[in-house]
Amino acid sequence: MEDGPIYKRYGTFFIDYCEGTLEQCNIISSVKDTHEKVSNKLEIYPNPASNFIHVETHFDISNVEFIDQNGKVVMKSRDLDNYIGDLRSGIYIVRCLTKKNEMIYTKFVKI
Repeated sequence: MEDGPIYKRYGTFFIDYCEGTLEQCNIISSVKDTHEKVSNKLEIYPNPASNFIHVETHFDISNVEFIDQNGKVVMKSRDLDNYIGDLRSGIYIVRCLTKKNEMIYTKFVKI
């Protein structure tokens, strides 16, 4: 890679050129050095699961829906602990509706 201004026939182009810190140059590191905000998380465990799962979040949940790979709601619940033994094996999306009418999604694997 070239560093610095590149002069071409139709003008000047800058390629990989910066005289500052990583933040000033808008360089994004592939190593994540900040923690995710806990308030946006929705966790399912165990994942993968065969009979029971627990939904954990810091939001007040009013409704939990389980959506299959075809986009069909296959199960609804108001509980954070759910029996999933009757579901077929596969990948499911859990959609939670908060009491503030916000939707939160995550995936889990039913084995």
